[in-house]
Amino acid sequence: LSLGALIKREGLSSLLELGTFHGKSTAYMAAVLEAMGRGTLVTIDRIDAEAKNPNVYQMLRSLELSHRVQVYLEPRSLTWRLMRLIEEHESPCFDFCYFDAGHSWDVTGFAFFLVDRLLKPGGWVIFDDLDWTYERMIKPDEPVPDFLSRMPEEERRTAQIGKVWDLLVSRSTGYERHEVINSWGVARKRISSA
Repeated sequence: LSLGALIKREGLSSLLELGTFHGKSTAYMAAVLEAMGRGTLVTIDRIDAEAKNPNVYQMLRSLELSHRVQVYLEPRSLTWRLMRLIEEHESPCFDFCYFDAGHSWDVTGFAFFLVDRLLKPGGWVIFDDLDWTYERMIKPDEPVPDFLSRMPEEERRTAQIGKVWDLLVSRSTGYERHEVINSWGVARKRISSA
C-alpha cells in the first residue's frame, strides 16, 4: 500500500497531513491530487519547519503544486490549528489524514480525537512510525537534547505512536479495517455506527 494508491483507489480528495517537515510527503500527495485533476491538501506543522532546506514552500513552488496545498505552520502545536479547523467547519470536511508529527502520546493521542471530529464517515487515517522511539534521537557522541534529558526513560524507550494505535485507534468502535503495514497503522472510520 502506498499513499498514492490509497488516495486513488478510494477517490480521496480532501486530505489532511499532520507533520510537514521538508514537504516531501506533502508534495507527493499534492502530485497525486494534481494527476487526479481535483482535490486539496491541508498540511500542519510547527513554524520551525519553515527553516528546513528545502522547506515545504520551496518544494511546492518548484513542482508547481502550491495551488493544491494550504500550509499552516504553527508557533507551538498543530493541535491549536486543529481546534481552529473544528471551529471553522460545522461538519466533517476531510476524507483522509496522514499522521507524521509530534511522535508523542500526548500530541498524537489528542490529535487523533480532534481529527476524528474533522474526518468524514468512511474516511481513512494512516499513522506513520508506529515503532519509532525518542531514544533513537540520542547519538553516542553528541549531547542529549535538553527536552530528552528531562524525559523519563520509559517515555524515551516507548514507541508512543504505537501506543496511540494500540490503545486508542485499534480499540475505537468508530474505526474498522485496522491494518499494520510495516511501520504504518491504517484504519477507516466507520460509515455508520450501526
